Parts: sequence; C-alpha cells; structure tokens
Amino acid sequence: MLLFILFQQQFFFQSHNTNQSLTYFDFCKFHFFDIFPRDIKMISHIKHMKNYKFTILLVLLSISILSTPVSSVDTDETVSPILIIGGQEGSGKGQFNEPDSIFVSSDGLYYAGDTENFRVQIFDAKGEWVDQLRGFDSDAIGNEVQGISELKNGTIVVVEKAGGLYFFNPKNQKLTAKLDLGTLANLTSIDTQGLGVCPDSGNIFVTNQPEELMIVISPTGELVKTWSTGDNTTPENIAFDPVRDRIYVSTEETNSISVYAYNGTQIGNFGNNESSRNFEGIALDPYGRIIAVDEGDDGVMGSGVSRIIVYDPSNFSALYSWGGTTATTDGRFFSPDGIAYDPFNNRVLIADQGNYRIQVFDYLSILSNFGVAADTTSPVISFDELFNPDFVLSAGGTIKEDLTWTIEDDSKFLLSYDLKSDSSVESLKSGHVKSGETITTIFETSTVGTFTYTLSVIDAYNNTAEHILTIDVVEEEVTTSSETSSETSSETSSETSSETSSETSSETSSETSSETSQTESTNFQYFFTISVVMLSLIRYQKNKY
Repeated sequence: MLLFILFQQQFFFQSHNTNQSLTYFDFCKFHFFDIFPRDIKMISHIKHMKNYKFTILLVLLSISILSTPVSSVDTDETVSPILIIGGQEGSGKGQFNEPDSIFVSSDGLYYAGDTENFRVQIFDAKGEWVDQLRGFDSDAIGNEVQGISELKNGTIVVVEKAGGLYFFNPKNQKLTAKLDLGTLANLTSIDTQGLGVCPDSGNIFVTNQPEELMIVISPTGELVKTWSTGDNTTPENIAFDPVRDRIYVSTEETNSISVYAYNGTQIGNFGNNESSRNFEGIALDPYGRIIAVDEGDDGVMGSGVSRIIVYDPSNFSALYSWGGTTATTDGRFFSPDGIAYDPFNNRVLIADQGNYRIQVFDYLSILSNFGVAADTTSPVISFDELFNPDFVLSAGGTIKEDLTWTIEDDSKFLLSYDLKSDSSVESLKSGHVKSGETITTIFETSTVGTFTYTLSVIDAYNNTAEHILTIDVVEEEVTTSSETSSETSSETSSETSSETSSETSSETSSETSSETSQTESTNFQYFFTISVVMLSLIRYQKNKY
C-alpha cells in the first residue's frame, strides 16, 4: 500500500513540476532496486523537490524496508529459560569452552559437547554435574568434539571434527571402541560434524562438510554406504523423522534445511526465507515439528539475530520463533549451535556456544505461545476385564498372577506413571510410557488378605487418571483336627456299632440257635433212652410172670 501511495506522489510531482530533473526511471533505479543503508545518501536528491509529502513518504519507505523482518515470525520474541547449565568459560565441572552439541539419552541424562575442552560433560535433569566422557584426540589440528547420539543398546556415540567416531559404555563412561572415518569411508578431506542414529535401522549417520557427504555406518562399525547431500550444501546437523521416513540436514551454505529420504534421495528444502545466516542444530518435538537453530551472525555481539524457529512438518511453514538480537541475557543467544528435545520433561535444550552455557526451555509454554491449545482429555487406563480379583489360597501354597494395564491418550507426549501397592511403602514401578503401551507387574502372595494396587497416570498437561485394583485372597476351607476326629469317631462308632451289632446279633443268633438245637437234641436222646429203658423193664416183668 505504501508503494502504491509513493507511486501516486511521484506521478503527482512530475505532473506539476515539469522542470524537475529527477525522472521516474531515476527514482525506480535509485530507490526501489538499490535502497540499502549505504544508499540512503540518495535522499539528498529530495532537496530539489518541492513536495515535502513525498520526502516524508520516501523516508518512511526506507525505514519500513530496513526494519522488515527476515521471516513471517517475530524475530524479537523472548522466552525465559527454566534452567541454565554453565555460563562461565573454563575447564572445571560445569564450565565450558564453546559447548557445540547437546543430547538427551534414553535414561534422561544431558550430554553436552565441550568442544575446546575435548570432552563431553554429563548432567542430570536438574542441571547437576554427573560425569564426563574423555579420550578424544586433542592432538589433531583444529579438532573439536561434535555430534552426540545413542545406539539402541544404550551405547553413547560421539564424532569429532577430525573424523574419529567413539563408542562409550554409559554405565561407567569407559571408551569401548574408536573408528577412523577417514580411513573407513576413504575421505580425502575431513571435517565431520553432525551425528544421528536412525531409529529404524539403528545405523549411524555422520556428515562430512568438505566433501558434502553423508556417511552411513552400521552399529557394529562397518561402512554401509555414503551419499552426496548435493553441491554447495555444506551439511551440518541431522534429525530423523521416523513417522514420515525423512532425514533433515541443516546446510550452512544454502541457509536452509534439506529434506532427504533414508536412501539419500532429496525431497526438498526449506527455511531460507527465515534464516538470517545459517542453520545449525535440528530437533523434532513429539508431533514431528522441526525445531531449528538459526545461528545468525556469530561474529559480533548484538550485530544480528540468533533465534530458534519452529516449523510445521506438513508444509514447512514457520510457526514461531524466540531469541532475537544476539545478547548475553537469559533467553537470548550468541552463536547458538546444538539443540535437543527432552521427551521426559518436555523441554528444549540449546547449546548457547558463545555464552558458554546450555539454556533449557519449557516447550509446553512455547506451544501455548503460538496458539497450540493444551489437550484437556485425561488419559484412559484399561484393565483386563476377565481378571478375577478373588483367589483361594491352599495351605502352604502361593498365588502368582500377571497384572497388566493399558494406557491410551490422544497426546503424543510421554505420560508419567506411578504404580503403588498397599503392601509396599515405595512405588513398585514409575517412569514414562507412550499411548498404547502397557504397564505390567506380578502379583505374588502366600498369605491371605486384601491387596490394593493404585496406578496413577499424568500427561504433559497435568491431566491425571487413576485406577484402583483390589484383590481378595481367602483361605481354602480345610476341616480341623477335632472336627475330623469327631466325625471319624462318630462314623467309626456308628460303623463299629452297626458292624458289632450285626455281627453280635448274627453270631448270638447263630450260637443260640445252635445251642438250642443241641439242647433239644440232648433232651430227645435222654427221653428216648428213658423210654427204651422203661419199655425194656415192662417187657421183662411181663415175661417173668
């Protein structure tokens, strides 16, 4: 609109001042195609012009052009960090000499590359110093500690500028192996910078700037392949998008971020409309948004813009930025480089190289700054409906059952959980879980009673859900000794009595019958004998007389 008004004023001026020597062509030549600070002297031509309104409009145009931001997002937004690690130049614990990279491990520790001190310092989420990684090649000319990442087995890998690839045991921070990428990949010129581990294959990707090359190494240290990032790209840092099967690579020479397929096929690039100098570190949030470090002019404090820009992965449009003019104040940067996303605490970590510190920001508050509403839906906890919470415990026995809860949530952020039992003072389990994953524990007891399990789940926006499981264990009904004795005695007595009665009755009856039979038999014999004797006497007397 301002240009349109200006053209109108120029046309009006020429219409009413035919003697004016400054033509419309001269105006376009000097003030539309080459109006930079060094050319502001052209305003001296305006002294010949009688129309003061035109002068004012031209000055306003110059100011508007000079103050136009380099992007569609604000270049001067300040976000206060919630934590600052370091801030003092030096080689002691927590001091830095140009922190170039930052990484969050699977156990939630912060690994900060301390380039000029040839080490990687390790901090916890509170910013407390934990340990450090040592053993890098400090004798190589121009060498620096650069990219940091982690293999699927937990091994920490670090690449240095001179081409060394180091493998560390995270339990004791001991160096377990070292590879020479120059020899392995047959490099003629070496300046290895970015490092990332592919979440699908587990392969290690390393950028080599002079040859504009991506080097792919297997987790066991064999060369898989190399592919070109393209002419005049000068590849820097790497980020993987496993949902969209993409690799994002910051490229210094083109002031942009290039997008590649996993096989190296370039898909496109973006960011050159926003970058004021070049991009450095790249990270992704849980939704796949690209969070990129726009380093700006790292030469002079206060001379340019150093900021962090968030991009939409669907169309690569800039959503939000914070930082602004290079400075030492909190929330501002001076030559920022590495970036990492902390999924356990939903934070963004920036290696603020020129200020010798790591700045940590709350990402959820940043989301709310550019209009992303909080998810108000609470997580859902489901439990196996077929599970029977009542058990019968046999004497001397043990009950052992698996308990499994499934967590569902609309958000892609990690959820925190805490599983407690009334039989234990401390939590049985606690940690983080993704939506769709399960939490499992074992219920085991050899005693009767009521047992209660309480599972609490909280999402990134502090929405909570709780599930209480009550299990009753009762004793198996077992007959006591007295009852058994009584019942046995009763049954025995009854059976004995019955049997005895039956046997006695049978035997008595049999014996009585036998005795009766014998008595009757004896009486008959006695009567028969008497009868015979009497009959014989009668016959004898008859014959006598």
